[in-house]
Amino acid sequence: AVAAVTGHKLPNAMQTATGGQQVGEQHKAIAAMLKDAENKILMLGQAALSHAQAAWLRQLSVWICGATGASLNIVTHGGNATGAAKVRSLSKDGLNARAMLDASLNGYLLWDVEPDFDFSNPSLASRVLEAANKVVAVSSYAGADLKACADVILPLAPLPESEGTFYTFDGQMAEVQAAAKLSGDARPGWKILRRLGAQLELEGFEQVDLASVREEMTAILDAVEVEPQAPKLAAVESSGGLHRVGEVGMYAVNGMCRRSEYLQQTAQAQINFVGLSENDAARLGLSEGQKAKVGQRDDTISLPVRICSELPEGAVWVKAGTPAVSALGDSYGPIRVEAV
Repeated sequence: AVAAVTGHKLPNAMQTATGGQQVGEQHKAIAAMLKDAENKILMLGQAALSHAQAAWLRQLSVWICGATGASLNIVTHGGNATGAAKVRSLSKDGLNARAMLDASLNGYLLWDVEPDFDFSNPSLASRVLEAANKVVAVSSYAGADLKACADVILPLAPLPESEGTFYTFDGQMAEVQAAAKLSGDARPGWKILRRLGAQLELEGFEQVDLASVREEMTAILDAVEVEPQAPKLAAVESSGGLHRVGEVGMYAVNGMCRRSEYLQQTAQAQINFVGLSENDAARLGLSEGQKAKVGQRDDTISLPVRICSELPEGAVWVKAGTPAVSALGDSYGPIRVEAV
């Protein structure tokens, strides 16, 4: 639709993702709006960046903005995703989190994560981690899921008890100080890493305070030039049928929020439901408040139905990061729904 109204031809590499798609009136209206509006912005948030085809969504968005003159705003996950990117937390030949799980590695180091809540596929994460030979966890909370898979848990100071460095979306550095004293044997993350490196007699672990860590880090970042690389785009897959939309609820984003008695009493924390469009609910014979059986692969749970007018047909709203859905699979992927 954008190609038709702007005259910009879609690159051959991107036609793979759009071939055979039917352009509807809504698509034409959006394309015309993006072309004609004076101030326009296209935003990619949690749902887009968590999607199985996230790389395609990013590349198509870059092209759409270039063709229409719109600005592109990518709202990253969490408060320090820019910092993680700056220090290249994923090496050139490294594996991302999902690839590590799919590979069923011999050992895992978990950093401030709870398997039942902080993975896009908690069911897969639990199975793989429990089957691994060794799992070392550094965490502020030792829940039952972590105890079930970890050989050792090192106590990590939560964010309010830690000093550190954050980067804003546009790359500005902000230093933060601890707001509370350390609890028990917990230690800030950098001290845990420094001590482990020193015990293993590795180079580069001689810092005595965070200021020296920050000084070395910024010097390295300032000296390194990052060359942009062409993205590797996987083949586009279309599962058909129902597709789960499983963003993380605002009060399920980390262990501290999930354990806050008062946050969990708010309306925003009431996210244990399966959302359906009116047409999908009618087709499945389901009504508001009725229990439905929700499944992915061999895992099945029961959730109350909520009719959501904002959902398109085929989309099933089952949020992630809650105990109720920890047995399910991919937070964005095929899903089954039927009456109990």
